[in-house]
This record gives sequence, C-alpha cells and structure tokens, in this order.
Amino acid sequence: MHSSLDIQHIASLPEPTKSLAKFAAGGAPTDVDKLEAAISNLSESDAALCIPAFYAHLNVDDLPLLREQLQTLATVPWLPDRLACALLGLKGLGRLERHLAPEAREEVWASVWLWIQFLEGVNLKRTPKLQPSSDDMRFIFVRIIIPFTPQPKSPTLSSFMSQPRMRELMSAGWAAALNLRGIPRIFLGAICTVVAANSDMADGAQVRDVVASAGGTMDDLASLIVRSMRRLVPSRSSAQPDAVLFRIGLMIIPLLGFVHDLPLKEHLVSHGSVDVICTVLCVWSTAAELQMMMVVPLMMPWLLNHMEVFPYFTRVKEALEGGLLRAIVLSAGRKEASYFEEQLETLLGSVLPQSLVYHSVLASLRAALDEAEPLTHNDAFRKSKFFTMWQDFVRLATDRLELLAKFDRGEIGQTRACDTIECTSPIKAEDDLKRCSECHSAFYCSRECQIQEWAHHKKLCPSLLERENELAYLASEVKFLRAVLNHDYEHARADVVAKRSKALETHPDAVVIFDYRHGLTVQIECGVAPAEVDRELIEYYGDRVNRSGERLEMHVMALNVGKDRTEWLVLPMCVEAGGMPAAIH
Repeated sequence: MHSSLDIQHIASLPEPTKSLAKFAAGGAPTDVDKLEAAISNLSESDAALCIPAFYAHLNVDDLPLLREQLQTLATVPWLPDRLACALLGLKGLGRLERHLAPEAREEVWASVWLWIQFLEGVNLKRTPKLQPSSDDMRFIFVRIIIPFTPQPKSPTLSSFMSQPRMRELMSAGWAAALNLRGIPRIFLGAICTVVAANSDMADGAQVRDVVASAGGTMDDLASLIVRSMRRLVPSRSSAQPDAVLFRIGLMIIPLLGFVHDLPLKEHLVSHGSVDVICTVLCVWSTAAELQMMMVVPLMMPWLLNHMEVFPYFTRVKEALEGGLLRAIVLSAGRKEASYFEEQLETLLGSVLPQSLVYHSVLASLRAALDEAEPLTHNDAFRKSKFFTMWQDFVRLATDRLELLAKFDRGEIGQTRACDTIECTSPIKAEDDLKRCSECHSAFYCSRECQIQEWAHHKKLCPSLLERENELAYLASEVKFLRAVLNHDYEHARADVVAKRSKALETHPDAVVIFDYRHGLTVQIECGVAPAEVDRELIEYYGDRVNRSGERLEMHVMALNVGKDRTEWLVLPMCVEAGGMPAAIH
C-alpha cells in the first residue's frame, strides 16, 4: 500500500475529525457520512489526511467473503453494511481526489474498478428499488478519471498516467461507466493513450494515427463521444437534483474539451450530436446557477456550430425533435441568459425562421411548439428581451404551418403546366402529366407536346439530370418549396409586378429573386440573376420565358443549406391573365 493511504496518517487530524475518521475507517456508515460533512470545515492539508479513512472501505480482501455470501442467496433483498461503506467511501474519495498522491492513484482506481465489477454482479441479483446503485459507482469512477489529463508541468503524473496498466484501468472504467458495448477495449485504450500523453488535440493527424493503430476510425471516435454523452445525460423530461447535474456536468465538460479542436464535426453530427446537445440544454436550463453556468454557455455555441453542417434544415429538424424550443424558452428566461444571448438571438432571428420553408422541419415543429408553449407563460421569459423575438418567430411558424396543412390536404401545390410553351391545355394535377424519363424535370400533358418541345429540351436534358442528382437531398422538399414561393408571390404580387416591370426596362432577362436567407422576412428583388446561379439553366429557362410571351416568369429561390452555402433554385412560374400564379415549373 502506498504510504499516503496508510490509516495511521489520520492521527495528525484535529479533533473531532480524527475520531470521526477512525470510526469511519472501522466501517460505520453513519460516521462516514459525518466525516464527509466535516471535510468542508477543514484546511486542505488536513482534509487530505481523511483519504485513508475513505480508502479503508475499498479493501478488496472483503470481496471473496461477500461473493461467497451472495452465491448462497437466490436474490439479495439487502446490501451488507460493507457495501454501503464502500459506496460512501468512494463518494468521499471523489471529493478528495485532488489530494491523492500520483503514486497512490493507480492503487485507488484499481480497487474502485474491482468494486464496480463486484457491484455489477450484485445488481443482477437484487430488486431495482434498493440502493445504493452501481450506477453511482460508475459515475464516481469516471468522475475520478476524466479530470486527470496530465499537465505539461507535471512530468511525474504524465509518466504515471501513460503506464499500460493505467490506460487499461481508464479504458475499462470508461466502458463500465458508460455501458459501452461493441467497442473494443484496445480502441478505448488508444484514446486514453492520447489523453495520457497530453497530446496536442488540435493535431487531427496524430489522433487519427493513434485511433487507426487500435483498429478504429475518426467516425468510431465520434460515435464513442456521442454514445458517451447519451449515456451521461438524463432524459429532458426527468427532474434531476442539482448535485447530480453538477456531477454529470463535470464529466461532460472534459468530453467537449476532448473533441473541440478535432476534425470531427461532421462525424459527430452523423451520430446524433445535435439531438444530444439539445437534451443537455433542456436539462441544464432549469438547474441552479452554478450547474447551468457550467454547461449551457459552452453548449450553445457548440449547438450552432453543429447545426451548420449540410444540409442545415435536417439539423434543425433534429434539434426540434431534441427539445430545442423547450431549451430556448427555459434558458431565455434566466438572468444568466446574457452569457449566451448572441446564440439565442441567432436561433430565434435567423436559424429557425430560415428553416420554415421545409416540409420536414414544419412536420416536426408543431409538436415542438406544443411542448414549449406552456413554458412561455413564465413571467421571467415574458419580461425578457427574447419574448418579442419568440412572438415574431411563432407568427411566421403559424402561417407556415397553416400552409403545410393545406399542402398536405392537397389543396395547393399539386398542379403543373405542360412544359411545351405553345401548349394551351389547362393546368393539371402533376400525377396526370407525363414526365421526361431521362431528367425527370420536364412534364408534358401528352406525347405530342413532348415531341414538339424535344428540340429545345434535348439541349439541356443531361444537365437537368445532373442538377436533379445534385438536388437529391431536396427531392422530398421541392414541391412544398414551390408552394411556399407561390404563397409569398400571391401576397406580394402587386409589388413584384411593379418591380419586374421596372427591371425589364434595363434588363430584358430580369428574374425575380425570393431570398429566404434573412430570417423572419423574405426579400424579393428583381434584376439580373446572381453569378452563383447556373448560367446554363438561366439561359434555358430565359429562352422559355421569352417564347412564352406573358405566360412565364423567371423566379429564383435562394436558400441557406449550410455554412457559407446557398442553394439557388430556378423556378419558372406559369401565370394566367392578370398575373395570378397558377402553377410552378
């Protein structure tokens, strides 16, 4: 046994703590409780002398006898005092961990790991209602391990942590604490090697090499991080004591630090990081100030960073289903909101409104609004600067949800005109039209119309097919996007007609641009198509507009689909006499 764990050290403690420590070392749970409470009144040097009393409860020599006792019972409706003492001793060590001598840590953690394995067996034989739970043991184990990333100025600790046995214990503890199945121990050990060596975590190549040496990939690492967070974070609907949130927060923060500078964002998002982050925000937004400030100001920027991953609207859907609106309302009403007000303003004024043109997002929005609405009656939220922004967002959301309901009932957005410009047939349901079998982008009311238009269409058919493939991620959204544009055109028709007429005086090929990248309002401008728009498409559809007389208008829809990425949809609109829209191509 390392000398710092010797029970004789408690002889130096002042009374009454010395007597309490001696009684606690003898195995009385009530005395362990009293000793734990007494530590707060001690100096740091005296508190360190309490460690031997807590470590005395981790005597692995007790395990064979306890195991023998358990094997004689079909079930274990009780836990011997010895097990209760071990749990309390671990809690004490968790509080005093910073006082452990580096050379003593391996011995302490090895004992902890053996007790965790033992209690796992105990849990299999007892009813779930009984306490203490080995989940508590696992949390303590990770709480002890994770913060001990060695510092550059601590060569002794760095050397100790890099020992193979220590890495083995760390990886075993990680797997046990988070119940990670299907991940090879060697892979966990490799990650622990990176931490133990105090590697430059911004060096993605170095980390990738270490992970690869253990038979893993960066995607495996991302999966591990997200699974770890899922295991740590409680359900967003379950109330948790602040002490529990503080403990979990101390485990989440190192995980964030571990991946902050690594090239893992896309991998993390693919494994569901957005949903997990929103759950964290929901849970910690109701915590006490200390617990909230530990986590929420760190998580808000992380959320926005992950929501930028293409395609952005899919991330918004994940966030809504993960409780984002609930988290916004809960956190915006807190006085601590000033520490992350920029992120709240971005979410309410930009990120969320931009996404309300997508069918998939709106399909998840109703349930999210219903969950958040009862929380908006809180006085603190209504008095906050964010309440007006919330009202503006809800007004737009309500309008779009009404449009969604009409669309889903088949009342709008389900008709098209024949793509043969000279055709005078009435607008038809899309399902009643024939579709080009090559590009899938052109529709005709008859075989004759398709033949008549082929001379023009064949020039661009391959490019339209390529464009169709590029827009595959929007395939399920395009019909509703057209319905949104049609809806906004109707409401702004007089203004659009005036702007377009003026633009045509100087630009015969003027287009109408509906820009949905500016949050709560759509910006409608008329003029030359931006350079980012496919010129071949502009020329093709421009020719069609010119040949149509007054039947077609060239509309372009600008959508934010990811960080620094805009999608430009060219959508000619067929208009009847008087300028009223009838269908969108």
